[in-house]
Amino acid sequence: MANQTDLALRLLKKLGVVGAGQTAKAEDMELAEEKISAVHDSLVSLGKPRWTLAAVPEYAAEAYTLMATVLAGPEFGAPVDGGAWQAGLRMVSAGAALGPSSDPITSDYF
Repeated sequence: MANQTDLALRLLKKLGVVGAGQTAKAEDMELAEEKISAVHDSLVSLGKPRWTLAAVPEYAAEAYTLMATVLAGPEFGAPVDGGAWQAGLRMVSAGAALGPSSDPITSDYF
């Protein structure tokens, strides 16, 4: 599970703002956390996540990061991949989809 801070640091690394072994500046972290929160809020408005921002499952962490690059890229001077938002949305949708149930189905006769 990842939290908002973990995802924000991952975002900054993906954008090239923070390198391996470096510490992020407080203002960079604040902006990155804001963008991660915006991604989560957008997904909530679509009814996708069954988790909180404090406990994002690993299969959704990369999706959050991809989607946040679209929002944060311009502010950090990084190029934006137009397909990143849709790719992230597909990843979240696939992971959040309910699989088939193995419970038996009962029939009711009236």
